[in-house]
Amino acid sequence: MKSKLVILSLLLSGAAVVATAQTKEKYYSESWKDNIFISVGVGAQAGTNPDTKFGKTVTPLINLSVGKYISPIWGVRGQIYGWQSKQETAYPFLDLDNRKERKENYVGLNADAMLNLTNLICGYNPDRLFELSVFAGPSVNIVKNYADWQLGYKTDAGVTTPNGDTKYTTTIDPATTTPVNHDLRWLVGASVGVGAKFNVNRSLAIDVEARGQVTPSILGAYSSANTDGYIHLTAGVTYTFGGKKFVACDAKVDQNAINNEINKYRSELAQAQADLANAKNALANAKPVTKEVVKE
Repeated sequence: MKSKLVILSLLLSGAAVVATAQTKEKYYSESWKDNIFISVGVGAQAGTNPDTKFGKTVTPLINLSVGKYISPIWGVRGQIYGWQSKQETAYPFLDLDNRKERKENYVGLNADAMLNLTNLICGYNPDRLFELSVFAGPSVNIVKNYADWQLGYKTDAGVTTPNGDTKYTTTIDPATTTPVNHDLRWLVGASVGVGAKFNVNRSLAIDVEARGQVTPSILGAYSSANTDGYIHLTAGVTYTFGGKKFVACDAKVDQNAINNEINKYRSELAQAQADLANAKNALANAKPVTKEVVKE
């Protein structure tokens, strides 16, 4: 009876595991070292400063990222990027016919939270060819720029009124107006983006990403806007150390061990049944023994 109860319990456990496997499984990383990746990308950046035509703000862009997927759906990464930002500007003189090109070299940092939409909707498959993800987070641009202008003014004689008075006008003097406070600055902004990943194998993938960013202007005082928008387009590669290593939560139940225990108790039950049958047959076929007793 005890053996039958054990077998029944194990069979029920196995049935529960099978039922769970038929739903969308959840996965996790067994070790903090698993699913760590490094990425490198190259591409272009375009600014959306109102002083400049969109096509004239395109500059090269490179980035380097290190991150980790905590699960097949969620991940985090840190990214360093940058090169140069440029625009055409007439600020502060607002002479649109005499624009000048300004450039500033900079470096930026992104902290991204990543959501794998493909694994979220379709379930985890380590051998899937294509994956689509979204990411967002804060960003910091580090640049040495001019924070403000030292304004010089000039006064010009204007028109003479009918009563003989002369009107004067005061304007900014380009000859005596100069940028000031050329210091290193940390410009805090935010960004959001989308990425497509083409998996060559479990370790190597090709990436294409687009990111939109809003930040204080990298050009500083030479920009007429307080904030600028930037679009980043990059292509690159990602290498996952050791390949993708996610373990299903249901894998904590050792199915092989359950099957071995079931087979063990089945074998013991079968042996007990065989022994009982042999004992019944031996009892049925036993001949009565007659013993002669001599009484003196």
